[in-house]
Amino acid sequence: MESWNLAISCLKKSLELNPDSDTTLALLGTAYYKSKQIDLALSTFEKALYIAPEDVRLNQGYQNSLLVKAVRTYNEGNPELAAKMFHFLIENGMKAVMLYVYQGHSFRDLGFLQEALESYQQAIQLEPEDASLRWYEISILVSMGKTEEAQNLAKKLNKTIASYPGVRCIIYYIIFYYKIQ
Repeated sequence: MESWNLAISCLKKSLELNPDSDTTLALLGTAYYKSKQIDLALSTFEKALYIAPEDVRLNQGYQNSLLVKAVRTYNEGNPELAAKMFHFLIENGMKAVMLYVYQGHSFRDLGFLQEALESYQQAIQLEPEDASLRWYEISILVSMGKTEEAQNLAKKLNKTIASYPGVRCIIYYIIFYYKIQ
């Protein structure tokens, strides 16, 4: 953290000499991001984008900072605002598993189960081998009353992750619990 603070201090001095340097602003935004000062990273990347709006690295820095801010917003108990931030990122071309998972969480918390399901399925498309993502899909299907579909997915998942005994217990619970009801 201390080295980032030194970098931030030097970059601020550099900006005093050349306040319109998009390169210095990009470096400063990155230093803020790395030191977990996300609000400062966002405002710095915004200033840089005002100077160089087509700069891909500035857009990536801004989007990464906004993603962290959105996840924090969700974790602080504001899924509605977080969902809007996730939507903005997706509309502006960002694709990341974490983005879709947290968007799904936000939608789930807001009661938008179909949208949550679609978000989790987007995450699965990006990482089809990640079994944990299937759990989100299965849990939403159960919440939607689509137990047969959830059971079928759980059975498929059971075949692919048979080496995880704890996970198998959960799969069996989903498969058999909903058979008896």
